[in-house]
Amino acid sequence: MGEAGRGEELLMPVTVRIFEVLAYLSLPVAVVSDYLTRRSSMRPLRLAIIWGISIAVCCLFIWLIARGRKNWARWLFVFLTFAGTISTIWTKGFDLHHGVTGNIAYYLSYLVSIICAGLLLMPTSATWFRKLQP
Repeated sequence: MGEAGRGEELLMPVTVRIFEVLAYLSLPVAVVSDYLTRRSSMRPLRLAIIWGISIAVCCLFIWLIARGRKNWARWLFVFLTFAGTISTIWTKGFDLHHGVTGNIAYYLSYLVSIICAGLLLMPTSATWFRKLQP
């Protein structure tokens, strides 16, 4: 994108780059997790449409955070990650009734989201988001 020529302050820190890669890689894990743990009779086409819209919205947020450098999107991601994780633990506890593969995908999805949120809270990430773009 030509960021390197604009000055060091505009270079994306490693923490944000790792966030971006992990966040995009977590999307198929979330879909597999949802598929393996879903207990509903929703029709496959409706489910595919919901997954498609959800993935599109997630991709937009990941792009806004990593490429668009939007601090509000970063804070919204962090808030939703931690609020969603706490809410799930509060309401479901540690549900292990999805089989080995379902459980691994389910908890891996949450773990990756928490790691991504943590990366966005790192000092190098916070400094990068606070610097004004020309």
